[in-house]
Amino acid sequence: MKERILILSADANLRQWLLDILRSVQAHLDTAANGAAGLAMLAEKDFDLVLVDVDLPGLDGLETLSRIKSHAGRTGSVVLARKQSEELLLRAMRSGGGDFLRIPCNPDEVLKAAERQLRLSVGQRQAPDRNDGSRKTLVRAFQAICLSLDLQTVPGRPLLGLQPLGLLARQVALGLKLSQTAVEEVQLATWIQAICELPGEASVLIDWEELPAGVQALLEGGEGPAAEVVKLSLALGRGEDIYEKDRFPADYLELIPKGPQFKQVQRRAQISRARALQGSGQAMEAIHLFEQVHKADPGSPEVLMALARLHQRPEMVQQALNCSQKLGAWITAETCFEAGLVLQELNAPGADNQFLRSSRLYGDLRSRHRQALAALAQEWVAGSKLPGDGVRAAIEDLCECPEPELLSAQLDWLAPGLLAYSGLEGTQAPRLVQRWLEEDSSRIAQEIRRGNWSLEARKGLARVLGGLPWVAGREVLEVLEKDHSEEVRAAVPADIHVGSALPPILRVHALGPLEVYQGRRRLPSNAWRTQRARQLVAYLVTNWQETHSEDALIERFLPDSPSPLRLQQLLEVARASLRPAGWPDVNYLLWEAGTLRFNLQLPRWVDAEQLDQSFARAKQCQGDQAADHYRRVLAVAGGEFLEDFEADWVLPRRVRLREQLVTARFWLARWSLERSRPTEALEHAQFLLENDSGSEEAWVLSMDSLLALNRIEEALRTSERARKAIGEPGPLLKEAHRRAVASLA
Repeated sequence: MKERILILSADANLRQWLLDILRSVQAHLDTAANGAAGLAMLAEKDFDLVLVDVDLPGLDGLETLSRIKSHAGRTGSVVLARKQSEELLLRAMRSGGGDFLRIPCNPDEVLKAAERQLRLSVGQRQAPDRNDGSRKTLVRAFQAICLSLDLQTVPGRPLLGLQPLGLLARQVALGLKLSQTAVEEVQLATWIQAICELPGEASVLIDWEELPAGVQALLEGGEGPAAEVVKLSLALGRGEDIYEKDRFPADYLELIPKGPQFKQVQRRAQISRARALQGSGQAMEAIHLFEQVHKADPGSPEVLMALARLHQRPEMVQQALNCSQKLGAWITAETCFEAGLVLQELNAPGADNQFLRSSRLYGDLRSRHRQALAALAQEWVAGSKLPGDGVRAAIEDLCECPEPELLSAQLDWLAPGLLAYSGLEGTQAPRLVQRWLEEDSSRIAQEIRRGNWSLEARKGLARVLGGLPWVAGREVLEVLEKDHSEEVRAAVPADIHVGSALPPILRVHALGPLEVYQGRRRLPSNAWRTQRARQLVAYLVTNWQETHSEDALIERFLPDSPSPLRLQQLLEVARASLRPAGWPDVNYLLWEAGTLRFNLQLPRWVDAEQLDQSFARAKQCQGDQAADHYRRVLAVAGGEFLEDFEADWVLPRRVRLREQLVTARFWLARWSLERSRPTEALEHAQFLLENDSGSEEAWVLSMDSLLALNRIEEALRTSERARKAIGEPGPLLKEAHRRAVASLA
């Protein structure tokens, strides 16, 4: 039996064009010039597909479609419009549109959309009417509610936060191999009960009678594995001792993440949220969250330094420095550098000493560009002069820096200091300045307007602009041309080539929880409006080198409702979320010929991409250069790849990241021993053992590091621990034990 297709459009030429295209479908074709006529035809005949022009006279196309879908919900539909906007796409989706085409369009696009909607329509007519998606809809709704409450820092939330608690319950239920229905009911019951336990007035009104029967049973204290998972998850969320004897089955407890790695994930999430609050001016909220982390982990230099800055207490800087010394030379060097900045901000003594100490430590670690940055901070931040030609040498080393984000983070003092330096001519510094202007010229212009740049710095910038091949936009140039100093205005060359202005650099942190910045502004997590838009952005920015077909994206992100219209709506939301304020025409996501890709012409920085590049360079280098790149791998890796995501495409990247980190740690441990740097070697070896106590080579490296430090008895104790961890020792471990015994003698 042939399918029936109805074309609704007041445009006779469009109706005829569509008729010519759809004749190849071998269906019965009818047309109508307005909504009323179309509805009258639908009252007499059953149609498998309607193509609706939005611009119908009287009853518009989307209102007509809404009435069609209310009477014949399984009829396929294609919406045709002469413009496209997020509002129009949202209206089309709410009206029941299945596909969306912007006219004029390609005949192949019309044919493809019509055939796809016919397949869906016929499939729905043949399938039984089921309502098994309501539970999944509830899961998505409560996940969004919990995420929203977490972002609002609602008091009394579970230990991990509401959303992660439900995900943890899901993980345990899956580990017990419960059915998919039971897994979803466990998630819902955990979230609902956790919300109900929040103090104060209920944040969400829940109609219990409308909940699925299985969820109601769990909330009423049912029995069985699913009920036990809910009780376990809630107890963990309250901070209770879930390991109390005979309280929960041992096989359930084994499925709960534990150990330092689990705590690190939780701590990173809290620190990330605290930094976001600090950046948005919510100092008291940031302090509260940092203090929570400090209570759980009092030995974190990063948290202590943040609290020292927020509380304006210089004595806390020394606490951070004391803690950093227990964590290795690299962390100590980073902490000393940050200590110098904080002490200078607080007008406290000692900033120059901390920069000097950081510079020396980085020198010992063979990190020339970080050593140079600390030395320049000593000169330009603390005002402690470097000897001889130290500034010029440091600038030359800084220009070879393989960590552009490190320099961008210090732009407020580094750029004016660099440009005020009288010996800049002949260095590669203009290259750095051009990159900074391309990344965020608005930030530089803003700092100059605020009076944060000296006269010499402004004159230096004017001179450098004349030597650049082009300048992105006129904003910085106009600030200099209007400067109150005639010297600055006179230094601005007349023949500067001005190119198109670029939006602020998009910085994506995918190692750890997803964080996205536009210049210095962090996008709030609720900027994405939907979790699917957030997932789509994460997928595209971490697979930036690839193009993605419409069908592949629908299959990955919309498997439960495979609609091209929903994909376009999702794309519009993602684009709007990424679009910087004041840049209405900027699109980071490009849709071309049925494929989607990331716009490579716009400035971006993705930590996962930087890590891959550093790892590849390290494999091609030797000695100090390789060590610098491997250290950068460790510095960039702030956590698991997209650790707040659960998706099949995330897992291979996580496995690869772990392999890269293990490779980097082993290489650095061996290299450090060869270079007589046993403290650093021990730091890497201990990290390897924390993550894999069955690695014989890691035990051997740890023992050899201890022997080099003359900690012989500790090396022998390590040998005994190794035997317990891996059983029968191999030849490497036996030889390391023999060396330890010989050293004792």
